[in-house]
Amino acid sequence: MAVTCGIDGTVKVWDYIRGQEYYSQKFLGQANCIDLLRRSEANKGRVCAVGFETGILRILEMSDTNIDIALVMKAHDGPIDFVKFAPN
Repeated sequence: MAVTCGIDGTVKVWDYIRGQEYYSQKFLGQANCIDLLRRSEANKGRVCAVGFETGILRILEMSDTNIDIALVMKAHDGPIDFVKFAPN
């Protein structure tokens, strides 16, 4: 699995071996950056943080068929250009 985000606000989940999109969801605003939470038994590597031009940060959970919003917050007045989960 690979996860990408784009300037149109779309977050896509991919089968990178086959080069096919599993599913996607479009959000309001330009998506600037993304980071996957380190895989654990609890999250199965299906949680990501996406930073947007509007200063919004979305924590997303990917299931087998769709993207669910776990948390949304206005983190900054300006754009979010980089997100990174701490290793612990």
